[in-house]
Amino acid sequence: VNTKDELHTLCEKITEAVKQPWGINGYELSVTISIGIVLYPTDAEDINTLLKCADIAMYRAKEQGRNHYEFYTSTLSTKAEEELSLESSLLNALKNGEFELYYQPQFDAKDKKLVGVEALIRWNHPKLGILPPSKFISYAEDSDLIIPIGEWVIKEACTQAKRWQENGLHPIPVSVNLSFKQFQQKNLISKISSILKDTGLSSQYLQIEITESMAMQNPEYTLK
Repeated sequence: VNTKDELHTLCEKITEAVKQPWGINGYELSVTISIGIVLYPTDAEDINTLLKCADIAMYRAKEQGRNHYEFYTSTLSTKAEEELSLESSLLNALKNGEFELYYQPQFDAKDKKLVGVEALIRWNHPKLGILPPSKFISYAEDSDLIIPIGEWVIKEACTQAKRWQENGLHPIPVSVNLSFKQFQQKNLISKISSILKDTGLSSQYLQIEITESMAMQNPEYTLK
């Protein structure tokens, strides 16, 4: 292989060969492939660095979906380091009180009245500033930190809703999005009940939101 064009052709041939179905015990099965490509000596010169770079490129290919290949670039390496740093600092974010809730108002379009708010989490990172959920929630879910973070969101939202009521504002419900892992907790109801009791918020002012895909993963459990 002497040129990038040849590599493109080679990867397409490998992908095509691998995705051909296999007949096993009367079943037709197929597999997919993700390819990470690193060039010597352009990207790296020693075997350990080459393998590391190829690994980074492969994971980036996997993020693109099935049957993809990705060439390594220094940008990918920088992004991987940033992601690792984020994942590491996420461990202490909750303990250090770095999360904040923003409240998106919900209006009745006909009456033009405020009918509720949705609690939206933000991470006030000490170095990177305010980060939206898209920057860190996937890491929280991978590491199971989504459970304590999710509980904090519910408690903080209930506390704020109760505070608004005590300050004389018209009572409105606050809605909170649940993650899949939160929703699958067997003690979810007791945890939410405990939070409502601790904060003094009536249950009618807390709305729990789940996605359709989350609900349909286990319909019987969802209905229960």
